[in-house]
Amino acid sequence: MERQYYFDEDFTGAEYRAVIDLVGRKAHFVGLVFSVGIGREERLAFEGRVSELGGMVIESSEWPGTVYYGGDRKIAVFRLNERVLDFIRTAQESVFAWQEPDSPVEDLHFFRKDWAVVFSSTAHEGFGTIALDDDDLERMPFLKNRMDLCHPAALELLPAAEREKIRIN
Repeated sequence: MERQYYFDEDFTGAEYRAVIDLVGRKAHFVGLVFSVGIGREERLAFEGRVSELGGMVIESSEWPGTVYYGGDRKIAVFRLNERVLDFIRTAQESVFAWQEPDSPVEDLHFFRKDWAVVFSSTAHEGFGTIALDDDDLERMPFLKNRMDLCHPAALELLPAAEREKIRIN
Protein backbone atom coordinates (compact mmCIF):
# COMPACT_ATOMS: atom_id res chain seq x y z
CA MET A 1 0.00 0.00 0.00
CA GLU A 2 1.32 3.39 -0.95
CA ARG A 3 1.52 6.09 1.72
CA GLN A 4 2.32 9.78 1.72
CA TYR A 5 5.60 10.59 3.48
CA TYR A 6 7.00 13.94 4.58
CA PHE A 7 10.70 14.79 4.22
CA ASP A 8 12.76 17.72 5.43
CA GLU A 9 16.22 16.57 4.41
CA ASP A 10 17.55 17.24 0.92
CA PHE A 11 18.28 14.48 -1.56
CA THR A 12 21.52 15.20 -3.40
CA GLY A 13 23.62 13.62 -6.14
CA ALA A 14 22.86 9.94 -6.77
CA GLU A 15 20.04 9.95 -4.18
CA TYR A 16 18.39 12.89 -5.97
CA ARG A 17 18.55 11.12 -9.33
CA ALA A 18 17.22 7.87 -7.77
CA VAL A 19 14.24 9.73 -6.24
CA ILE A 20 13.52 11.49 -9.55
CA ASP A 21 13.64 8.15 -11.39
CA LEU A 22 11.34 6.57 -8.80
CA VAL A 23 8.65 9.26 -8.91
CA GLY A 24 9.10 9.52 -12.67
CA ARG A 25 7.94 5.90 -13.00
CA LYS A 26 4.76 6.70 -11.03
CA ALA A 27 3.86 10.08 -12.51
CA HIS A 28 2.30 11.35 -15.73
CA PHE A 29 2.85 15.09 -15.27
CA VAL A 30 5.44 17.38 -13.73
CA GLY A 31 5.23 21.02 -12.72
CA LEU A 32 7.79 23.73 -11.97
CA VAL A 33 6.94 27.17 -10.58
CA PHE A 34 8.74 30.18 -12.05
CA SER A 35 10.87 31.95 -9.41
CA VAL A 36 9.58 35.31 -8.20
CA GLY A 37 12.81 37.14 -9.02
CA ILE A 38 13.29 35.70 -12.49
CA GLY A 39 14.33 38.36 -14.97
CA ARG A 40 12.71 38.91 -18.35
CA GLU A 41 15.53 37.32 -20.39
CA GLU A 42 15.80 34.36 -18.05
CA ARG A 43 11.99 33.92 -18.12
CA LEU A 44 11.92 34.00 -21.92
CA ALA A 45 14.79 31.50 -22.10
CA PHE A 46 13.02 29.14 -19.72
CA GLU A 47 9.70 29.55 -21.55
CA GLY A 48 11.58 28.55 -24.71
CA ARG A 49 12.92 25.46 -22.93
CA VAL A 50 9.39 24.62 -21.75
CA SER A 51 8.12 24.84 -25.32
CA GLU A 52 11.05 22.79 -26.61
CA LEU A 53 10.23 20.04 -24.09
CA GLY A 54 6.55 20.07 -25.11
CA GLY A 55 5.27 21.77 -21.97
CA MET A 56 2.93 24.65 -21.42
CA VAL A 57 2.82 27.60 -19.05
CA ILE A 58 -0.22 28.18 -16.86
CA GLU A 59 -0.92 30.74 -14.16
CA SER A 60 -2.10 29.90 -10.65
CA SER A 61 -1.76 31.10 -7.08
CA GLU A 62 -1.81 27.54 -5.68
CA TRP A 63 0.29 24.40 -6.15
CA PRO A 64 1.12 21.50 -3.80
CA GLY A 65 2.55 22.85 -0.57
CA THR A 66 1.83 26.50 -1.37
CA VAL A 67 -0.89 29.08 -1.52
CA TYR A 68 0.72 32.24 -2.89
CA TYR A 69 -1.01 35.46 -1.83
CA GLY A 70 0.97 37.75 -4.13
CA GLY A 71 -1.17 37.02 -7.24
CA ASP A 72 -0.82 34.34 -9.86
CA ARG A 73 2.56 32.78 -10.64
CA LYS A 74 3.64 31.12 -13.87
CA ILE A 75 3.94 27.35 -13.67
CA ALA A 76 5.50 25.14 -16.33
CA VAL A 77 3.54 21.90 -16.76
CA PHE A 78 4.85 18.95 -18.75
CA ARG A 79 3.50 15.56 -19.74
CA LEU A 80 6.25 13.39 -18.34
CA ASN A 81 8.54 11.74 -20.87
CA GLU A 82 12.21 10.76 -20.96
CA ARG A 83 13.36 14.18 -22.24
CA VAL A 84 11.60 16.00 -19.41
CA LEU A 85 12.84 13.48 -16.85
CA ASP A 86 16.40 13.88 -18.14
CA PHE A 87 16.08 17.68 -17.87
CA ILE A 88 14.97 17.38 -14.22
CA ARG A 89 17.71 14.83 -13.41
CA THR A 90 20.45 17.06 -14.81
CA ALA A 91 19.26 20.67 -14.29
CA GLN A 92 19.99 20.54 -10.55
CA GLU A 93 21.95 18.33 -8.17
CA SER A 94 19.38 18.24 -5.38
CA VAL A 95 15.69 18.67 -4.60
CA PHE A 96 16.22 21.85 -2.61
CA ALA A 97 18.45 23.41 -5.30
CA TRP A 98 15.25 24.17 -7.26
CA GLN A 99 15.09 27.73 -5.86
CA GLU A 100 16.51 31.20 -6.32
CA PRO A 101 19.23 32.18 -6.95
CA ASP A 102 20.39 28.82 -8.37
CA SER A 103 17.34 28.19 -10.51
CA PRO A 104 14.83 30.19 -12.57
CA VAL A 105 12.17 27.78 -11.30
CA GLU A 106 11.30 26.23 -7.96
CA ASP A 107 8.97 23.82 -6.23
CA LEU A 108 9.22 20.63 -8.23
CA HIS A 109 6.03 18.51 -8.42
CA PHE A 110 5.09 15.16 -9.94
CA PHE A 111 1.45 14.13 -10.50
CA ARG A 112 -0.41 10.98 -11.49
CA LYS A 113 -2.79 10.92 -14.45
CA ASP A 114 -5.64 11.98 -12.09
CA TRP A 115 -3.46 14.85 -10.75
CA ALA A 116 -2.90 13.16 -7.38
CA VAL A 117 0.45 14.29 -5.99
CA VAL A 118 3.26 11.72 -6.19
CA PHE A 119 6.01 14.14 -5.15
CA SER A 120 6.13 17.77 -4.12
CA SER A 121 8.83 20.04 -2.79
CA THR A 122 8.84 23.51 -1.35
CA ALA A 123 12.56 24.08 -1.74
CA HIS A 124 12.99 27.42 0.01
CA GLU A 125 11.16 26.05 3.07
CA GLY A 126 13.15 22.81 2.96
CA PHE A 127 10.38 20.22 2.93
CA GLY A 128 8.29 18.03 0.67
CA THR A 129 6.14 14.95 0.32
CA ILE A 130 6.57 11.70 -1.56
CA ALA A 131 4.25 8.73 -2.14
CA LEU A 132 6.03 5.44 -1.37
CA ASP A 133 5.11 1.82 -0.85
CA ASP A 134 7.01 -0.82 1.12
CA ASP A 135 8.82 -2.04 -2.02
CA ASP A 136 10.12 1.49 -2.69
CA LEU A 137 11.51 1.66 0.84
CA GLU A 138 13.16 -1.75 0.46
CA ARG A 139 14.73 -0.90 -2.93
CA MET A 140 15.98 2.47 -1.70
CA PRO A 141 17.16 1.97 1.90
CA PHE A 142 18.40 5.56 2.22
CA LEU A 143 14.73 6.65 2.26
CA LYS A 144 13.78 4.64 5.36
CA ASN A 145 15.35 6.91 7.96
CA ARG A 146 14.43 10.14 6.18
CA MET A 147 10.68 9.78 5.88
CA ASP A 148 8.01 10.70 8.39
CA LEU A 149 4.80 8.79 7.69
CA CYS A 150 1.76 11.05 7.55
CA HIS A 151 3.48 13.92 9.31
CA PRO A 152 0.90 16.63 10.09
CA ALA A 153 2.79 19.12 7.92
CA ALA A 154 2.62 16.70 4.99
CA LEU A 155 -1.10 16.19 5.46
CA GLU A 156 -1.70 19.95 5.46
CA LEU A 157 -0.06 20.16 2.04
CA LEU A 158 -2.58 17.85 0.46
CA PRO A 159 -6.00 18.84 -0.83
CA ALA A 160 -8.84 17.79 1.49
CA ALA A 161 -9.92 14.99 -0.87
CA GLU A 162 -6.42 13.49 -0.76
CA ARG A 163 -6.25 13.76 3.06
CA GLU A 164 -9.47 11.74 3.24
CA LYS A 165 -7.86 8.89 1.26
CA ILE A 166 -4.87 8.47 3.59
CA ARG A 167 -5.25 5.90 6.32
CA ILE A 168 -2.75 5.82 9.16
CA ASN A 169 -1.90 2.23 10.08
